[in-house]
Amino acid sequence: MPLLLKIALYYLAGSAVAGSVMGLGFATNLAGRAGKKQVEALQKIGAYVPMKLEAIEGGLVAAPNERRPTILYIQGRSANRTELLPLAEAMFARGFNAILWDSKSRQIDYGPREVAQIRRILAWAREDPRVEADRIHIVGFSLGGAMAIGAAAEDTDRHIRSIVADSPYADLKEVAHRYVTAFGVIPSPIAWPSKTIAFATAEGLHGIDFNSRNPAEWAARIDCPVLLIHGKSDWRIPPEHSEQIFARLHSRKELWLVDDAGHTESFRWNTNEYIERLVRFFQS
Repeated sequence: MPLLLKIALYYLAGSAVAGSVMGLGFATNLAGRAGKKQVEALQKIGAYVPMKLEAIEGGLVAAPNERRPTILYIQGRSANRTELLPLAEAMFARGFNAILWDSKSRQIDYGPREVAQIRRILAWAREDPRVEADRIHIVGFSLGGAMAIGAAAEDTDRHIRSIVADSPYADLKEVAHRYVTAFGVIPSPIAWPSKTIAFATAEGLHGIDFNSRNPAEWAARIDCPVLLIHGKSDWRIPPEHSEQIFARLHSRKELWLVDDAGHTESFRWNTNEYIERLVRFFQS
């Protein structure tokens, strides 16, 4: 067999394997479950009310004997609910209850399932006497930010007071392309076979429609205020994604592009300013 033909066959076989693995991984939540000590740390913030919803675990951290505004937190795809514990604790000290949760499913569909879960949690939280039902906000990081946008777009009942999306993507197909090309390291022509197989795997096995699950398109249907936060040095999801979403919003909106911050790093590197901006935004 000619050498060039062998190389071509190995390349195609390798692309098929890599594409299949990436397609499976792209639609799978690889985060570890919250450990016992992590959950105990969460429960020490305030009065803890476990969430009793099918396929969801987590709960409400509230101030006892007091009704307060509440923040529903949504973490990124490779993290569990304790990722946002430091922010939740800081905002709790500023007067906001916290809802932290995980889906029990390992499958990610980048839209309908996550949005439906968020809406169920909102309905559950509104019934709690320690929650001001008309002052429930959402803060989401990365995939969580995108899902916050999706939930706000479907919020025809106006149950969401406002949302904060930190490092969201605007176009699922575009961010998936970056994932397959190792965030731009592999040239697109070389990655094309793997990308084609990865997309087909995610669509065929998990039903992901890459053409309809794009926050930039959902943004036009949002009525509540939106704060977008994005690090200028984010190489995973470039800040242009938040700029695209911002341009499509018709509700009250703010965009904070943070110098020197990478993906979801704005809170860590600008903790005090981050908290003050959120408090101002939620109280305005």
